[in-house]
Amino acid sequence: MLSNLIYVKLVLWCLILCIISTLLYVVITVCQFQSLATQLKAQLDAARSAKSAHDKNKTVTTQEDGEVVVLSRTDRRGMARPLPNRKHAVEPKYGRRKKEKV
Repeated sequence: MLSNLIYVKLVLWCLILCIISTLLYVVITVCQFQSLATQLKAQLDAARSAKSAHDKNKTVTTQEDGEVVVLSRTDRRGMARPLPNRKHAVEPKYGRRKKEKV
């Protein structure tokens, strides 16, 4: 009878220790996540402030700076030739075209 009572007490203490260790693990994990969340929030705020500062200092560049863009075409041999300036699309002079209705 006495040995059964000691065995029951031992099992109860083991269960209590398991529950306590599990609770401690959960509390430590939650604290780590909270500290990680505060770090990430701080990084996010810093990034937002840097972006807003960058947007304020951003200048729009135009072609008034003297830059000239030349479109070119490269053939099979690797020769690059500039394309002619065209204000609008020009239909090819050759090839298959639909007949226009009269």
